[in-house]
Amino acid sequence: VRLGTDNQVESAPPVNRKTWIAIVTYASGNAVVGTTVRFSLRPGRYRKGFYTFSLVSTTWLQTINVTCPNEDLNFDGILGPGEDINGNGSLEPGGIATVNATAVTNASGIATALVTYPKDHATWTEVILEARTGVVGNDPPTTATFFLVGLASDYADITIAPPGIVSPYGAGVA
Repeated sequence: VRLGTDNQVESAPPVNRKTWIAIVTYASGNAVVGTTVRFSLRPGRYRKGFYTFSLVSTTWLQTINVTCPNEDLNFDGILGPGEDINGNGSLEPGGIATVNATAVTNASGIATALVTYPKDHATWTEVILEARTGVVGNDPPTTATFFLVGLASDYADITIAPPGIVSPYGAGVA
């Protein structure tokens, strides 16, 4: 199983959607047809900062003050001892995005994953997309780690502030 994507983002306010594909082949390079691919998302890092408009580039530019590690150390979604690093009473970045649980490969060996997330978390939140075909525990997942992508047009108009003009996690350095 291998993961890939393109440079497109679908806008469906208040969310963005990013399409990824899992390509499943035999060692010979032939497509594996009709196989179920299981997808999941794990939270990654998160950024604190803000956007300002640049008259030079005529776009909104991101200022990142700090990139913080995922606080959910065991990925169980439950706040445990020693996990609330910033002391705000919750896990950051949390489960901010969704992905379809499964997809079946087509005649080309391709299964599609659709990652959906709020526009204001784009560029601030990292996720880890996992894809696997076998029984859980018997095959390691293929992973892709990426910051949620924003739509270019959301950062191009001086008269309209971009979604997430201030990171949902704050703008501080700690």
